[in-house]
Amino acid sequence: MNTSKIHKSNDYSKFHFIDGNRPIANRKTGLEKSIEAIGYYGHAFPSVVMSYKKKLYILDGQHRYMEAQKRDEAFYYVLVNDISMKKARELIIHWNNAPKSWAIKDYLCSFIDLGYKDYIALDKFSKENNIDISTSIALLSGYGQRSSQMNKDFKSGAFEVKALSKAKEIANHLNDIRPFAPKIYRSREFVNVISALTSCRQYDKKRMVTKLEYQSDKLEAKFTQKQYIYMLDEIYNCRVSDKNYMSLMDLYERYLRSRKSLLRENEKEAA
Repeated sequence: MNTSKIHKSNDYSKFHFIDGNRPIANRKTGLEKSIEAIGYYGHAFPSVVMSYKKKLYILDGQHRYMEAQKRDEAFYYVLVNDISMKKARELIIHWNNAPKSWAIKDYLCSFIDLGYKDYIALDKFSKENNIDISTSIALLSGYGQRSSQMNKDFKSGAFEVKALSKAKEIANHLNDIRPFAPKIYRSREFVNVISALTSCRQYDKKRMVTKLEYQSDKLEAKFTQKQYIYMLDEIYNCRVSDKNYMSLMDLYERYLRSRKSLLRENEKEAA
């Protein structure tokens, strides 16, 4: 792989982007701010371009290419010509796996561009149910809530939809709660609590919705999951007999214990 010589070109049309690379930002980037402050020095930081089937594809440096084109400046690059398109996509993901480099949306768009069906299903679920991507990943993967292994799987392309039915059940319950809590029903901590409760066989979703019909004024934003549990417990058990009393905190803690056990098993399998 020869990358010693720096090339330059003003023929922007001969360069192509690779499917799976990060989408071009619509906002002002750090690169653009830097150029405005100190000027354009494309030759000092050349992009990486690969030659594949007589076409030139940008491996690294999409934003540098866009800035050169916008300013009618020469685009500087080093050329590699002995790697496959598959390897190029692997390199793109690897290079951008550094902390703070790619946002979660970038990974999602990248794997969607590459045709990963589970990531396409994730995007559809997130949009249809108005649930943020991170929470949707947790629900669909079966982890319930975020974990380091879940994030690692997602960034490496190993994310799988394993709990679609349960995720849909949770989303439907959230939509039932929505009229009573329009400002908090999508908040991450509230979604995590509803996810935990819905995972417990003893939890009665219809009972919760019925109780909310005359107690919605008790719903308010909280900072932690436990604060939400205490609030929902008061609503859920309002005016019930001792026989029908069900501690939501007990259910929640039981869920957390089972989740920890599941995470340990998954970590052992991953190791």
